[in-house]
Amino acid sequence: MLWKKGNSDIDQQTYFRNEVFNDLDWQLDDRTAGKELATATFQIVIRGIDYGSHDLVVTHDTRTDTPTYRQRQPMSAVRWGTARPIIARDDLLGRTAYLYRDEEEPNLFVLEID
Repeated sequence: MLWKKGNSDIDQQTYFRNEVFNDLDWQLDDRTAGKELATATFQIVIRGIDYGSHDLVVTHDTRTDTPTYRQRQPMSAVRWGTARPIIARDDLLGRTAYLYRDEEEPNLFVLEID
């Protein structure tokens, strides 16, 4: 899933890499030139139900010569891994998702879906 701006006035090409996930331990992807990978812990809360914490891979494409970049599309994404069965549900389509850092645990990202 690509990280997109939704209703926010942000630059979706750089915001997530440079602001939200800037403190992660980013590594170059051995398989794709120009791609970076990092692991982050996400607590997933859907309609008030806590589905626990999941270590997920976040990716960012640094290349500026791609059609995706030229079309102003998002350059950061998440690989759902263990959270896929939780998040890939038809009843979540059209809902609003909020992503923020936990105030008490800054290395934990909370993904809350209303």
